[in-house]
Amino acid sequence: MTRTIPISLLAGVLAAVCGCSGEYPRKELGGDSPRAVQVKDMITKLRTASAEELDAVIAAQVVAAGPNDGGRREMAVFTLKQIANASDVQIVMLDQYGSDVVRATLRLSDDIQPRTLCMMLVSGPQGQLLWAGPG
Repeated sequence: MTRTIPISLLAGVLAAVCGCSGEYPRKELGGDSPRAVQVKDMITKLRTASAEELDAVIAAQVVAAGPNDGGRREMAVFTLKQIANASDVQIVMLDQYGSDVVRATLRLSDDIQPRTLCMMLVSGPQGQLLWAGPG
């Protein structure tokens, strides 16, 4: 199934990633907010998928590539595989920008050392969150 996201929404993601917070005010989301519950569920599905299921789980959760995405989808898939394979994943913070963009700050632990990464999510056609890529 292919999901397409309006160009204006992707422009909003890019604006949020680039730090244009004047147009998109930041709101910190609580751990029990509906968006937080959705992100936790998405992470759980990634982490509990078998090796055979992981690609399908990622495909269902990531935004489809546009004609000029600059490799953003591939970066998202690569990062989601890191999340799936980390020994531990914690949500440090969730920020909402406007009504359609969320930034998840995650702490990944593995055998090397813990690291923090940020992932952008956007609202899909039915209002569900989809991973858009690192940001």
